[in-house]
Order: sequence, then C-alpha cells, then structure tokens
Amino acid sequence: MSVNFYERITEDGNFWFMKNINRRIYENLFEAESNALIDFVASGVKIRDALEVIIDSIIKDHGLGSQVSGTLYEKISFLKKDKSILPDLGIVKFQFDNGKLGKADYYTYIRRFGNSCAHESDSIMERIKTDYPHLIQCLKCFHEFLLSYYSKRIHKATPSFNENLMPIRNYHIRESFVPKDIHRSKCNREYVGFRKGSTGRFSYAVLRRYNKEDLNEEFLLRNAVTFQEASHYSISTPEGMAHVREVVTYTDNRSSFYIIAYEFNREPHMLNDKILKEMDLGKRVKLCKRIADSFYDLHNYEVPIYHRLLSHESIYVCDFGKEWVPYIVKLDFAKIDSADMATVFMDVLSAKEALEEAKLTKYIAPEWLSADDSKNLDWGKMDIYSLGVLFCDILSGRINTNIVDFDELEAMDLSDDMLDLLDMMLAESPSYRCDMEVVKLVVGEEAALWT
Repeated sequence: MSVNFYERITEDGNFWFMKNINRRIYENLFEAESNALIDFVASGVKIRDALEVIIDSIIKDHGLGSQVSGTLYEKISFLKKDKSILPDLGIVKFQFDNGKLGKADYYTYIRRFGNSCAHESDSIMERIKTDYPHLIQCLKCFHEFLLSYYSKRIHKATPSFNENLMPIRNYHIRESFVPKDIHRSKCNREYVGFRKGSTGRFSYAVLRRYNKEDLNEEFLLRNAVTFQEASHYSISTPEGMAHVREVVTYTDNRSSFYIIAYEFNREPHMLNDKILKEMDLGKRVKLCKRIADSFYDLHNYEVPIYHRLLSHESIYVCDFGKEWVPYIVKLDFAKIDSADMATVFMDVLSAKEALEEAKLTKYIAPEWLSADDSKNLDWGKMDIYSLGVLFCDILSGRINTNIVDFDELEAMDLSDDMLDLLDMMLAESPSYRCDMEVVKLVVGEEAALWT
C-alpha cells in the first residue's frame, strides 16, 4: 500500500509514524512541533518529556530495568555503552546562553536543550540558547533518532523532518513558501492550511509569519487593527474581508515571531490567470462588484480605511460552486483615517520603492509614484485608480504586465457606462476620478445585466 507522506505530515505532524508505535511519545512531540513557532520553551519541555518516555521504553523493551535507574542523564549514559541499543548518530554543534559554543551527541543535546527549557540547568554556563534555530535542530535530531531506532517498523521512504509543514498551534499546514512580497511586507514565510472546529467543520487559512525584530509594533499590528476597526461596523466579519486572527501576538515573549491567520470558509486561492480564465465575463463582472462593494464599505466607514497598495496579490478568492467570492487581504499598509491611529507611512513608502515588477507597479497611481511624503495625497482616489487597474485585469481574464488596452475592453460585451467608469477610474489626475459611490453604483448595474 502506497503512503502519501506529505498528507500524513499535514494531518498528524512530522512524527506521524510514532502514532501506532508509542502514543505518549507521539503526543508529546506533536505538541512540541505545534508550539515550535509559538513558545520555544514550552516546546522544549515537551521534547524533554518525550525523551524521558522513549528512554524508559527502551530500557523496558531490552529488559534492563533491574540494571539501570536514576536520572535521565544516568539512564542515557548507561544505554550509550551498548552501541547496538542507541544508534550513534554523530555530533551536534550549538551555542550556550552566554555565547560560547559547544558540541555533543544527539542524546546529550536533546536532553540538555530540554533541561534549558525546563530551567533545570544550574547556571547560564550550562543553558543552551532557547531560540528557534536550536529548537528546530533539536526536533530534527529527535526525528532522525526515531527513524533510526525504529527503522524496522517504519517505512524506509519516510522523509526527514520538514519544518515548513509543522502544525502551527491548531492549524494543519498543506504548503509553505517564501511570499513574493517579502521585500515589501517583510513577511518571511506564508503557510496555507486548515483547522478543525469542535463540530468537525473545517476552517481554511493563510498564515503569514514575520520576525518581530525586523519591524515596528505599529506596522506588525496593522492587519489585525484594520480588521478590528472594520469589525466595529459589522455584526460579524466585515463583508469581503477574511477573518483575521493573531496566532502569535506581538507581546508573546517566548517567540521571536508574529503570526497572523486569514481565515476562510472555503479553500483560498490567490487571484490568478488560471482561475480568471475559468470564469465567463459575467462571473468576472460579479467578482468586480463584490470587490467594489467591499471597498465602498471601507472608504465610507465612520473612520475611513484605505488599502494604499492594492494589487491582484491583495485578493484571495474561494470557490462557492456557482461563483468565486473575493476577499481583501494583506492590509499591512492600510491607512486608518483617524488622528488616534499611529502612522505606518514610512513603511508604505519603503514598500512602494521596493516594487519592481511591472505587474505590480502598474497599480500605483501616477501621483503616488512620484510622491515622497503624504502631503496632498488623496488615498481614496489612489485606491480607486488601483481598483480600476484590478478591474481591467479581472475583466480581461488575466493578470497583465501593463494596464489593459482599452481597445481590448471595448471589444468585450461591456456597457458604455462600464467602459466610461473604467476610463474615469484610471484618469491621470485624481480630480477627474470618480468616488467609490459611483464605482459601486455602476459596477452593480453592470453585474445586474449578467444575472
């Protein structure tokens, strides 16, 4: 029987193969990797717990209970004397809390790292640094140890530890990658996965991970704060926005990461050519209508919200059968038009300057391309320009390198009012651009023609 190893890792974590060998070891290690990005210390303690369980299990399996007892250190030292019991896996290098370097065999390293997390070391001289690199190295060592020790009971093709598919708290991860906007948003890894609710219902998610030390608090929290602000005006999740959860908060001091999750009721997909080509023009018009409705709400809240760096990368879509439903995400650079809100303008400016690909720079309004401060900038009108470019992409059925030629749009079965609207949205001067009320009205009327 063939095994899809990556599906098993997604469902049960990297230590899935231990589930039927020793449930206690599996549960400790599943919890350890689930917390690896969230709480380095708690994860390390669970690793130590798992080490105690397996060492006692090995002693019992070999009938050595009468010959060895005492501390975990004493038990491991006894077992290491017989190379046929504990496999020799080599040496691990590491760093102590005081900056000095050290090295040890796998078993000593796992034990000492676990002790460091459990605060059982006598002094700073004995504590291994409890950070993410040392934690991941410890999990990889434990994984290699188990693959070697239980080699006769495990499929020989079982892959090595994959840190990019580790569960994150209660999220199961299907894929992970470095996002295209890493140089703009400083998000250094994006994950796509799901979590199971208490009723068995699935919630799908896109998780984005940032290093706290790379960014200021105001910027890191902007996604969550924008969602909270928009939620003030809605009974549930604001229409057209994915629900935002902080998986690791800024104040969590046992992790160097900040992680947020955008949650969806269906599996999310970044807007792309393949999806657009599957839609007929009517469905693409309706997609534009939903986006227009969402931006109308954002711009017309009591405290208006402006996206500021809208592009096709800001839109995820979910397949609800009869139609694709869009959601606005990646509000890292949003403008919340309130004197009480901290500014992230310098972050926005840096992100704009980092734009290089024509597929993205085309979304930037002409007046914003040349601006180096926020004076006299109408963020609402600049969002409308970006929306105009996005609508042209959606209606054409592909993400274009440049703004769609109007000859192509005129050849489509679009009304004159819709074509006039796109022309106004893309006006060089912001004073000639319409406002969101007009956008919502005209796109709504166009969508009605396709019902």
